[in-house]
Amino acid sequence: MPHLRADGGVRGYQKGSNRGLDLSTDPVLFRSAREPETATGVDTCKIHVCSISPLGLRLITTRPSKHAAGELASRYPCRVDLRPQLAGRPIQLLSVAIALIGLASLGLQVASWLNPSFAPTQDTHNYVLAGLRLNAGHPLYGYGPGDERLAWLGEADYPLFSPPLIAVLFRAVVLLPGQGAYIWWAAMGILELMAVLALVWRRPLVTGVFLIPFGLFISTAMSLGNVDCLVVAGLLLTWYLLVQQHDDRAALLIGFLASLKLTPAIFVWWLLVTRRWRGGVVAMGCGIVLALVAMLGSEPLVFVKFYEVTMANLSSPVSNLGPIGIARVVGIPELAVAWLPRALLVTGAALMWATRRRPGLSWAIGTLLMWVGSPTVALHTPALMLVALAPVAWPMSQSHAGRHAHLAAGATLSSGAQTRESG
Repeated sequence: MPHLRADGGVRGYQKGSNRGLDLSTDPVLFRSAREPETATGVDTCKIHVCSISPLGLRLITTRPSKHAAGELASRYPCRVDLRPQLAGRPIQLLSVAIALIGLASLGLQVASWLNPSFAPTQDTHNYVLAGLRLNAGHPLYGYGPGDERLAWLGEADYPLFSPPLIAVLFRAVVLLPGQGAYIWWAAMGILELMAVLALVWRRPLVTGVFLIPFGLFISTAMSLGNVDCLVVAGLLLTWYLLVQQHDDRAALLIGFLASLKLTPAIFVWWLLVTRRWRGGVVAMGCGIVLALVAMLGSEPLVFVKFYEVTMANLSSPVSNLGPIGIARVVGIPELAVAWLPRALLVTGAALMWATRRRPGLSWAIGTLLMWVGSPTVALHTPALMLVALAPVAWPMSQSHAGRHAHLAAGATLSSGAQTRESG
């Protein structure tokens, strides 16, 4: 079912007493989203949605027209006010102002490190070294003769914390000019910026409010060239594809992103709890294929070593920004600290299941788990919360959101009836 347009035009709505009503087919409302027409003798006017309730729609016209209003009221359970809609303009101005403040905050953070002497370091350099190690035939999660050691990473002494696929990808990247460092860093910054601008365009007020406190984390991810920039842009595109009912394409993206960065794997669980069974199978199949590619491009038992790295980081985090580090600072006993990430993941997964009938909320909980459930929380990790704004920027229509739940409920009722008949 089409949804309400952000600019006020009506494309369709389904709720309460309006269930099954497709307003996009109404001749008055359909033309109202365009220039006024009088070919059919109906004096049309631009219609705006003022409020929605179980009793029906409440509409406002920008060009009063008793003829059009009377025709609408006679056919639909709606209330039409014949007065200009002026209340929305202050809100629009406030939204633009907040968005500009948020963008300015992010711009100031970027300007603090972006200068002519800037060079990609840390995360981008780490990926480059991983590709070089594989090309030299050295261990991916260890050091070979002459390999550069990365002492700045923290307590867990491993040269890489990411899944092996990103290192396999960098076997080709390092063959580019300058070992591909500037190209990768610029690509990550552009992707993050495009994600931010897309959200600002769709929901300026909400995104602007978000950027004010989170600008530091977003700027840090851009400065490091961290793969989280790709994850944010990719997951926003994933949600958009889901809204457009391209579940298989969205599932392929989830499988790819989870192969580069472990935390997006939580959205495979989201596909399953929202009854997108085919999408879940596609995502897992994509992950399996890419795991084989990673093993062929590195070493056969590389995932055994990656598991060792992940478990080491759960008990020995690289910073105190995650739940484990904060728990240690507070003074929680070490036994409880060791189980805290597992408890957070289980609790979050349960909440995603409990909110499965509200896919946007369940998606936002999954995004939060990418932050608090990550074994390698860094200063840039909270920037992943941009993904939680996707359901606000691109709302999923009720009919599409409930389609999978209704099918599952129908299958349950059918199986129950068959059981009673057999009994």
